[in-house]
Amino acid sequence: MTQCVARHRPDAALLVGTCGAFGTAALLLGAVVAGEGVRLADATVALGTAALPEPMPSHATFDVALHDALVATGARSVRIANTLGITSDDELATRLAAGGSDVEHLEAFAFARACAREGVPCAAALAVANAVGSRGRAEWLAGHVAASASAADLAYDALDAIASALALRSSTRARSPERA
Repeated sequence: MTQCVARHRPDAALLVGTCGAFGTAALLLGAVVAGEGVRLADATVALGTAALPEPMPSHATFDVALHDALVATGARSVRIANTLGITSDDELATRLAAGGSDVEHLEAFAFARACAREGVPCAAALAVANAVGSRGRAEWLAGHVAASASAADLAYDALDAIASALALRSSTRARSPERA
């Protein structure tokens, strides 16, 4: 992703896909969500048997204006846990949710960090395809195509709002005294 963003230098980037919802999130299958932020999550850290070293980044944010454009179009704002693998244990899912996350996604952190590195505003529009935990994989297999379509539809519907947010940012920068 980092190489793609560096090579193509987009004005903005939008991650569209599926996610799993933690039980406490009360999200319905098919619901589309917009990430307000993402944290790197690891099972051993959640279980208290390991820790991430201080220099290692563990949080990333998405562009507020792009996030708000998705929410205005109908997405629900959520916090994302980017796990290193699919969480298939119900107890672990409960612990990860207790860390303040609503959904699980496996690529959001790398996406947000790659965009931040290149100064590209980004957002994530994800549709819930499963509950995180022991039944998650089977639910994802049964529902990921429909969930993907829901996320893509909302992303498409949000394009005008996203373009307006980017245009407003561009015109504000053009008028700022620092640019003169």
